[in-house]
Amino acid sequence: MATEIGSPPRFFHMPRFQHQAPRQLFYKRPDFAQQQAMQQLTFDGKRMRKAVNRKTIDYNPSVIKYLENRIWQRDQRDMRAIQPDAGYYNDLVPPIGMLNNPMNAVTTKFVRTSTNKV
Repeated sequence: MATEIGSPPRFFHMPRFQHQAPRQLFYKRPDFAQQQAMQQLTFDGKRMRKAVNRKTIDYNPSVIKYLENRIWQRDQRDMRAIQPDAGYYNDLVPPIGMLNNPMNAVTTKFVRTSTNKV
């Protein structure tokens, strides 16, 4: 009889794990809808108001543009004219940079009036 020399017998046992349901990554409170509705309201001292994101205006790019232009401009002859087009938004500078052209300060669109009660 010939003896076979080879690999040792394989281990065929597969452990049986219990099936686990997928976990929720967050805990949902039952009163979440009510709290979300309350977060949208803010109290301003007199009455409840809905919270509104306010638009912010960033003046830094126009001031930096004004300071950069001031280095290279000898006088008003080197100043660039601003046309009424969206392509010229990058050339806007603060009013101090356009003192020789007062027409830039004339507003043609009425926005709103606001009066504060005392």
